[in-house]
Order: sequence, then structure tokens, then C-alpha cells
Amino acid sequence: MSTVDGVINGTTWQGPARDWFVDDWNTSFKGALGKLNEAFGMAGRDCWARADELRRLMGVG
Repeated sequence: MSTVDGVINGTTWQGPARDWFVDDWNTSFKGALGKLNEAFGMAGRDCWARADELRRLMGVG
């Protein structure tokens, strides 16, 4: 997200299409990507917890 923000802020692109994109980026896309990132993080932590529990139950590790 920071890469896209940097490109948007550093571009010479002007006009209504840019305005529409920037508005969508700031109001919809960034929020959706943030939620997706959070969901992946939660899924990853759940995988680690399940793996740790399996290792504990199996007496491995």
C-alpha cells in the first residue's frame, strides 16, 4: 500500500481519472487490502497455534 501511495503522490498524472482512482484507492481499496492483510495474519497465527498443539500432542519438537 505504501508503494502505491508513493507512486500516486509522486506522479504527474492529473485529471478526472486520477481523481477517481485516488478516491477509490483511499476509500475502498486500501481498506479492503488492510482487511485482507489482517485475515492472512490471523490465519497464519492460527496455523502456527494448531501446529504447535499437534507437536505437543504428538510429543514432537
